[in-house]
Formats: sequence, structure tokens, C-alpha cells
Amino acid sequence: MFRISYKDITLFSIVGVMALVIINLIWQNNIIVTSITTVLGAILASVIISMIYQNSLHDSFQTYKKIGLRNTFKNFEEAFDDIKKDIGKCKKADIFFMFGSSFINSSSSYIKDALSNKSAKVRFFIFDENNPFIEAYGSQWSKDGEKYNAEGIKKSIKESIANIQKIYETIDEEERGTLEIHKIKVSSLSYSFYKIDNKLYYVPSKLTTSKLFKHPVFLFEKSDDRRNLYNSIENEIDLMIDDQEIIKIYPK
Repeated sequence: MFRISYKDITLFSIVGVMALVIINLIWQNNIIVTSITTVLGAILASVIISMIYQNSLHDSFQTYKKIGLRNTFKNFEEAFDDIKKDIGKCKKADIFFMFGSSFINSSSSYIKDALSNKSAKVRFFIFDENNPFIEAYGSQWSKDGEKYNAEGIKKSIKESIANIQKIYETIDEEERGTLEIHKIKVSSLSYSFYKIDNKLYYVPSKLTTSKLFKHPVFLFEKSDDRRNLYNSIENEIDLMIDDQEIIKIYPK
């Protein structure tokens, strides 16, 4: 998509209008000429509007390109197939969520495929059972059953960590890649993400307790622009590790 400078649009508009005025002055009171110039005037206005709209679209696409936005999905379920397939063939992945039991159980074969590649590295970031925000989330979600109260969340965290390790241990030591499990000690969860090679699936957290409400998922790609969300998320995680807000528990 190309961009037309507003200087050229202005010049085109002036020349076009002047040409129509001159034609009408030369052939005054000519019904046929007047009809033709009226139609041409409408076409000229349409072309000018199209040029301006083209520029607006171009500017929008350039903004999307700078921040790295490549696609959107209606919800996580719609993005899930793409996420697990990308994980299955990845060389490097960071997966960040509270406990992710459903995701781990339904993606176990793809996680295993990734970790069966000796050159691959997969890092999981999961809430620490002593994270102070668990009590608040448990209070908010407990209406959906014991699985989602504070104790249920802590139990799911332990089960998820154990399940990830079980997947890893089924792979021959000589053939498997690198697995790391990290615990999120003090942070709340305003988003989860799946950073797979140069892709970032960004999942905003919802505020409502309703299970029916689901945010869209945004797909970003890495770029050199500082405003790129992929780079911003990567920098934030590195900072949290440096500040020991995130600690590695596996391997010790």
C-alpha cells in the first residue's frame, strides 16, 4: 500500500477544480458541458476522498507494523490451535500464566514435541503458591467452585508443575531440549502470554468473574521498533527476573 503526499493531493484538487471551472467558463450555458462537468466534479471529489482514505489506511498499517500487531483472534479458543502448533515446532518459547492446567493437559503432545528437539528451550512462568494475589483471585473466582478458590488455585499450580516435569521426563535425556520452570512470586496477573520464537500471543486478563466473557487474543511479531509489544514483554520479564520477582525452580 503506497502513500500519496497531501501536497500532491492538494495540487491535484486545485488543478482539477480549476480545469472544471475553465471548461464551464468557455462553454457557458451549454447543458451538455454542464452535465459532463457535474459528473466529472463528483468523480474528482470521489478520487480526492479515496486518496485521503488511502493515506489514513497506510498510516494505520504503518502503526500496526511498528507495534508488531499481525493478527487478532475472537478469543483464546480461536487462537489455541495456532498456539499449540507453533509450540510443537518451536526453538524457543516462553509461556506465562497463573497455572494453566487446562492448557498443559490439552497441549501435552505439542509441549513434548517441542522439548524433544535438543536445540529447543521452553520456559514456563507460573504463579508461586505464596504469591499474595492468590487470596484475592480465590475470593473473586470461588463462586465457580473449590477449584478456583485460593486452595484450589494452589493445588492447580502444584499439579501443573508436576505435569510439565512428567512430560519432560518421558523424553530421552540424550534427545531432549531445555526446560525451565519459573515461579511468579509477587506480581498480579494483568495478562498471560505465549512467546514462541518471533511470535507473541498476548491474552489480556478479564476483570469480571463471568466465565462467559472472553477478551480477544492479539498476535504480535518481533521487530526492531522500541514500541513493539514483543520487545516490551521480553524486557519486563527480564527485569522481573533480575529483581527476583520471578525465580527459577527447575532445574535447581
